Amino acid sequence: MSLLNSLNIGRSGLTAAQIGISVAGENIANAATEGYSRQRVEMIPAPEKDLGYAFVGQGVQISLIRRMVDESVETALRSSASDLNQLSRERDALRRIEDILNATSAVENSFDASGSSRGTDIGSKIDSFFDAIEELSMSPSDPAIRTTVVETGKALTNAFSSTAEDLIEYRDQLNSQVVQDVRDVNALLEQVAEYNQRILEAENGGTDIGEANGLRDRRTQLLTELSRKIEVNVVNAGNSTVNVYAGGETLVFGDDFFRLDLRQTNDGINSIDHVEFESTGSAVDIKGGSLAGLISARDEFLPEVLRDLDQLAGRLSFEFNKIHSEGHGIEFFSSIESVYGVHGTQLEGNPLSTPGTIDGRSGTTYLQSSSLAGLGLDVINEKGLATPFVGVNILFTSGANAGQIRTVTGFNSATGQVSFDHELPFELKKGDAFEVTSFNQPIKNGRFEITVHNNNTGDDTSVIVDVDRDALKGSNVDFTLEDLVGEINSKIDSAFVDLAGDGTRPLAATISHGNHLKLDTVSDDYSFRFGKDTSDLLAAMGLNTFFTGSRALDLGMNENLLDNANYVATGLSGSEGDNTNISGLASLRDAKIFSNGNEKVGEFFIGVISTVAVRSAESNDLVENQEVLGGQLRAERERISGVNVDEEAISLITFQRMFQASARFIAIVDQMMALLMNSI
Repeated sequence: MSLLNSLNIGRSGLTAAQIGISVAGENIANAATEGYSRQRVEMIPAPEKDLGYAFVGQGVQISLIRRMVDESVETALRSSASDLNQLSRERDALRRIEDILNATSAVENSFDASGSSRGTDIGSKIDSFFDAIEELSMSPSDPAIRTTVVETGKALTNAFSSTAEDLIEYRDQLNSQVVQDVRDVNALLEQVAEYNQRILEAENGGTDIGEANGLRDRRTQLLTELSRKIEVNVVNAGNSTVNVYAGGETLVFGDDFFRLDLRQTNDGINSIDHVEFESTGSAVDIKGGSLAGLISARDEFLPEVLRDLDQLAGRLSFEFNKIHSEGHGIEFFSSIESVYGVHGTQLEGNPLSTPGTIDGRSGTTYLQSSSLAGLGLDVINEKGLATPFVGVNILFTSGANAGQIRTVTGFNSATGQVSFDHELPFELKKGDAFEVTSFNQPIKNGRFEITVHNNNTGDDTSVIVDVDRDALKGSNVDFTLEDLVGEINSKIDSAFVDLAGDGTRPLAATISHGNHLKLDTVSDDYSFRFGKDTSDLLAAMGLNTFFTGSRALDLGMNENLLDNANYVATGLSGSEGDNTNISGLASLRDAKIFSNGNEKVGEFFIGVISTVAVRSAESNDLVENQEVLGGQLRAERERISGVNVDEEAISLITFQRMFQASARFIAIVDQMMALLMNSI
């Protein structure tokens, strides 16, 4: 073995020690760097030299600077990040919904032992309103109490509409966050694909796998950030690159990435952006991350609360209006116009209301019913196409979508298929009932009463107006607005034969601008009021009603009452002190008109806010549990990949001593070589 070989051994020690010191310094410098993985110098003896009689070492070699990671822990951390961000978004959304509903104070403080709410939310407004109604039932002629009833009614409608507006606005905010998250995902996908290419080049096309430690750390950090947005499956491709999948679909393949896109629809309230692949237009199966949490809050939590509020507002409004429309105040009408008109197609011969039951193919935007096939309705548009029902409401009166309202966009009279403007929350099923009508509430076969009052003599004359949905005109064609006007005028004519000797009737029904029903007396000598209505037509059309609207967002007060509280319908008999009708209205407070006759109005509202509060608490527990699990995984990663400064200090000392010893070894060999040269 030569002295030159000994010098090479010393040189290898110096080099290895120098690299070891550099790696230790790199670790120390990045001890606080997020996503940094500790590196370790792995040394092996250099290949030995065969001297014939023995093998002699050739020094030391650096085999690898290893990046200390456990891929199973990294995968678990990504999964944990996805779950935590999804749950956190859901929890935040539920908390916000609680704030909007004032649910916490309502559940904890605002309801007494009897179930009455005493807070500042919708529930307290309901109680204040019914308190005023009950007070008016004891003094039906008191003008101050009448005004209070109107004002508390207005406050109630404002509470509904403002709450709905806040929920809808928050849903818009969630949708904006979805849009931003998709943009962030696309940016991260592009960067992962870019780092795939950089790592592949740095590692010589996959020949030197595992050498580009810094680049790999950055890619791992990008994948973690991506996991916070959307749950992904990362697969090592075996050539320095990774492939990324979501729900079985490819997001990144080598240095290619597949951008996400947004397709906007409108569900009748909000504009909603749906996530899909830009290249194919197919939907993305989003199962985790903040995107999944935002979408579930936007498309599940919030619509469910809005549906419940709409059901509460719509049912309360309709049931209250049905009773109110049959009574009278301390002042009768000389003129009244329905709040709701009929669609133009229904004026031209189509029925006011056509009921049906689904018995054919149906989805969330169309239905088929044999009862609608062959009706023979011949409303023709400017293109010569039959368009009965188009533009008219379709109400769903049973099944999972009961209470939902859509607008008809197409009708096939041959098959009885109806399409409508936007999706229903649930799939329609065979047997679900519906009604095609211009109104927001259903009507039925029955009759209502109109009483004409002679202001001079005090005499009352009543007529009964039939509402017949069973082929009043024959050929399966039901009651139209023109039929209704004709029916009212015919009954008035029969009751008042040649009142003035000139064929004049004291009360006339007409169709006003916008296709509303209008009733007018011929002079100040007459006034009129309404009576018992078994058809619900008065409430559906908005004649002598208290509320307007059928949803939380559009719930309002009848303008007649806002202008004149004397029209609040307290009685039924015609006398000023009659409280029969207002007592019936007060009884709605305790009537079980919700949940198929199982809940009162207050109980239903408690159920709505309690459901949100319980889900919020459960969501918070899930977040806390996931944070604990994430903390454990981060601690495990820190144990494997984290930098311990004390350990690195020991490594520095070790490599320093190694460097010093190698230098001393070279100095000795140098002295030996000098001695040898001087002796020649």
